[in-house]
Amino acid sequence: MKKAGILTFHYSFNYGAMLQAYALNKTIESLGVSCEIIDYRFPPIYKYYQDFRLSELIIKHGKIGGSLRYFKRYLRGDYSLKSSRNKFIYFRNKKLKLSKTYRSKESLKNLPYDYIVFGSDQIWNPVLTDGIAHEYIGDFLSLNKTKKFSYAASCGSENIPTEYQNEYFEHFKNFTHISVREEKFCNNLNKNGLSAVHN
Repeated sequence: MKKAGILTFHYSFNYGAMLQAYALNKTIESLGVSCEIIDYRFPPIYKYYQDFRLSELIIKHGKIGGSLRYFKRYLRGDYSLKSSRNKFIYFRNKKLKLSKTYRSKESLKNLPYDYIVFGSDQIWNPVLTDGIAHEYIGDFLSLNKTKKFSYAASCGSENIPTEYQNEYFEHFKNFTHISVREEKFCNNLNKNGLSAVHN
């Protein structure tokens, strides 16, 4: 059976982000393809949603500072099983079909997939991702024989900012199929010689 991996912003305490990842995974599996979400902790996104366990807080803020932050969050109810944060963590851990965890672009070089599906979400928005997120355009070595697809990928606007377009468009040429969220973005891609559809 062919195997697919989804590379998206699944690690976010946001209903849309988690549900789009869940739904796309289920849809691909319904097509008879083994599929999982690549558990990549993209630093610009992950830094806002780290699991703030006491040990992590102490490492980041020192013993006193970390302990005080933990205590403040505890009193606020952040660690209650009923908190929205913990509900997101439960859904992510129990409902999303995740791969092993990857924490850097370099760690993605030997991904074991026949296909990688990029998206949906604003993975091609350089404003959101602090510049070009090379991981989300397939710019890592393992993809030489892996087919690349995007599904409803978004740049968050009508087009990618001018200063980034050449590099994005050059990598898009290596995609087997491009599907984007914004209709005007789709039109702009097609005007630039790329074959894209609007989903």
